Parts: sequence; C-alpha cells; structure tokens
Amino acid sequence: MINTLARDLYPWIRARIAIPLPFSPSAGVTSPYTANGNIYTAPVGWECTPMAFYAGVYVATTNSALNYWTITLYIVYAGGAATSQGSVNTAALSANQWQSLSLSTFTTSPWIPTSNAAVAYLNITKTGAPGDLYLAPALYVI
Repeated sequence: MINTLARDLYPWIRARIAIPLPFSPSAGVTSPYTANGNIYTAPVGWECTPMAFYAGVYVATTNSALNYWTITLYIVYAGGAATSQGSVNTAALSANQWQSLSLSTFTTSPWIPTSNAAVAYLNITKTGAPGDLYLAPALYVI
C-alpha cells in the first residue's frame, strides 16, 4: 500500500519540491577568493530544471561599481562545451557585510545529463580591484 502510494505521488511531488544540487569546492579551495577561477562544481545526476541560484556574498574592504566580483553559473555538456546559465555581481553591494544575490532565469532548461548538462560549475571574475570574496552558494532544482 505505501509503495503504491509513494509511486503514484512521486511525479506530483517531484514537480513541486525544489532540492539543492550539492556544490563542492574545486581543488579543495574555499573562501576567501582573491583571483578569478572556477571555484565550485556540482554533478547533474538526473534530469532536472533549475529554479533558483542564491549566493551569500561578503566582499572584504573594497567593493564598488568599478571594483566588484561577477559570479557566473555554467553547465558543461556531455561533449565538454560549457554554456553560461546567467550571472550576478557585487557591484551594487556594500563592502564588509554578508548580503544575498539571486538568479531565477536560466539559459537552458531542463538540464539533461546525457545530452545538455553533465556538470554545473561556478566561475568568479574580478572587475577592477575588489576585496577578497567570501561565497556561500546554493542551487535549487526540481
């Protein structure tokens, strides 16, 4: 009875509950970041639709419209090509305090491991000379 009920409800529940895709630091390097790079990766192990990306960010000392960080979410196709899914930046944020950035529109949807999305990763890029970046990312999919 319970197995039948769970099987019958699964498609309905799956389409409505967003779950986090687990990010791991690339090469074991964690915050604070001082240079450009690909800093977090997450395997895409099942067909899913990205719903929201959140980034808790803290830029130490300098952060302004001329000195800021850009955080870009990419997916890597099974064949190796990477496609940007969108980006956020710290240009309008104050330095020396934790703040949140979010992204809710993505270039590719759904993500399908066998054809268009084997891995998701985050890239950070400096513009000007911002302070060190502390980052706590979360990506939710259904």
